Amino acid sequence: MVSSRVKTVIILMMFHIHVLVLLAFRCPDLIGLENKVIGFWAVVLITVVLYLKTSLMDPGYWPLQLPTSRPEGTFVVLVEDRPLANQENIETIREGNTPSENIPTIRDFNSPCENPNDLSKQNLVKHETDSNTTGRFCSYCKISQQLRTKHCRDCNKCVALYDHHCPWIGGCVGQNNRFYFFWYVLFQCIELWMADIYCVLSFEDSDGVIYWMYENILRVLLMIILSLFTLMVTMLLFFHIFLAVQGFTTWEFLSWNKIEYLKTRTSKKNPFSIGFFGNIYRYCCEKIPQFKIWELPSE
Repeated sequence: MVSSRVKTVIILMMFHIHVLVLLAFRCPDLIGLENKVIGFWAVVLITVVLYLKTSLMDPGYWPLQLPTSRPEGTFVVLVEDRPLANQENIETIREGNTPSENIPTIRDFNSPCENPNDLSKQNLVKHETDSNTTGRFCSYCKISQQLRTKHCRDCNKCVALYDHHCPWIGGCVGQNNRFYFFWYVLFQCIELWMADIYCVLSFEDSDGVIYWMYENILRVLLMIILSLFTLMVTMLLFFHIFLAVQGFTTWEFLSWNKIEYLKTRTSKKNPFSIGFFGNIYRYCCEKIPQFKIWELPSE
């Protein structure tokens, strides 16, 4: 059965293709082998690839999948078959500390969370329990979250470095795909502005308003659609540039007073910030390691 995410991607890709076909049909300048024409279609191709990459990959469902050989310094946490209080410290089994042979099976974290009322299945994989690295206990997934992790009700999973649930990609933007999402938004914005320019230049001159509307009605409708999307994507791009500079996620910026590990801090400065250039590099240029552990510095 086709997932809702795949359906969203197919619908939006079909819409994108129809708009491009209509644009090319009404803008003869987009057909040819000139450098500017090749440049436009190259931007379109990059945008499509980034969109598919962003929307179809795992955004960083928490706990993240352990590799075949675990990186040094990671360890497993076993949770008894009973509900846990929020922020409860739980016993860890580090490298070299051999657990008992009666180890419960670790659940498949690619599958959706069980019913939140079902408290019997609570085996999990986790990477830290220190107060500076542990977020909160998720009563839906029944796991102790990493800092900057949030449960998405739409995806019914916890997402590491949760930014937001994006209806345009049919899923979440998180630790694994935030890098690709930023560049997708940037190239989508460039594509839309180029399409606007080509559309404006394609309008035909006619004597009288009626004849002008008759000749350009499709271009007018296309321009309205392009203008709306251009405005939305441009605002989204500038918002994420602001987030990149500050080192925030969308969730942290909009819900500061509701996030347990942030609302009690006296300073409103982002505790995860590593400076202007460091934040930009981390947000736009660096793919965050799969087992990144976020630490909350003391004030």
